Amino acid sequence: MKKALRSAALLFLAAVAAPALGQDSVVPKTIAEAFAKKYPQAEDVSWEELDEVYIASFLKGDYYCDAYFDKRGTWKETSTIIDEADLPKVVVLAVKGKYPSLDYFTSIVQSERPEGTLYYLGFESGYDYITLTLDEKGTILGEEVESFDGND
Repeated sequence: MKKALRSAALLFLAAVAAPALGQDSVVPKTIAEAFAKKYPQAEDVSWEELDEVYIASFLKGDYYCDAYFDKRGTWKETSTIIDEADLPKVVVLAVKGKYPSLDYFTSIVQSERPEGTLYYLGFESGYDYITLTLDEKGTILGEEVESFDGND
């Protein structure tokens, strides 16, 4: 439970802080052009530089996204918090096959990368908070379990 609350708090802080931090970031022309080419319909764009990585936070349709570019303007990843309805059916089936009593996910992050899309799914099962990493084919690539005693 602590992990779920901590994750939600971090996502909230990132959403609130990123625009304020991004206002002071000077984005090199090559990075701004690479972003505009990849996301021409992006709205409400703000930038942040962190450890030689430029992060564009923006609205794409109904979702807020964070796109990561290196200092040469090469796109590395775009992370988006999505709804369960937007998960590929094969991903949902894989998780529910392993956890048949699962009612809902507490967090869903889609991570688009040049090598493919990954999904990070968080949920509670009994006294455990579980985070699964799956690929777009529904293969479970990783599982992290944090146990709590129910008094958290």
